Amino acid sequence: MTTLRLYITEAWPDEPACEWVLLGNNGLAEAGGTSPPADWPAAKRTELVLAGPQTIYLRLSLPKGSRRPSARQIAYGLEDQLIRDPDKQHFTLAKQEGETADVIVIDRDRLAQIVAKLSELGRPPTRIVSEMEVAEAPVHVAWSVLRRAQHAILQGAGPLPTCVD
Repeated sequence: MTTLRLYITEAWPDEPACEWVLLGNNGLAEAGGTSPPADWPAAKRTELVLAGPQTIYLRLSLPKGSRRPSARQIAYGLEDQLIRDPDKQHFTLAKQEGETADVIVIDRDRLAQIVAKLSELGRPPTRIVSEMEVAEAPVHVAWSVLRRAQHAILQGAGPLPTCVD
């Protein structure tokens, strides 16, 4: 099944051109480019990689013996780390190990805007990830920087990746 993977920056859809890669049935890249939606290739699935500044990666301490925390527990636990109202955020549990959970946070209205616009274009997303989730640090290094045009992702300076403008 072919997959169109889009790199969605914080300027999208006001600036409609975005980077994309078309993955073939074998999961390997067949084509890529930067273009507005009208010029994106046809694909069965659409996946998104949200540029770093749109999401934050936070760590949450859980009570002993906790199972998978609910959205309400996550919001309560992260409240002091958030600038905006937790009720206006969307939380995704990225990883949980024992009494620690790593959570990706995005503004709920921004996420809804992206999904609505892509659905309007006939490209409803089947998977959405944060750039900070998929930016891999090289093996055996203390820290690394992934530099993009408008931001950078710093890994290794703390327990979680950090995006800086």
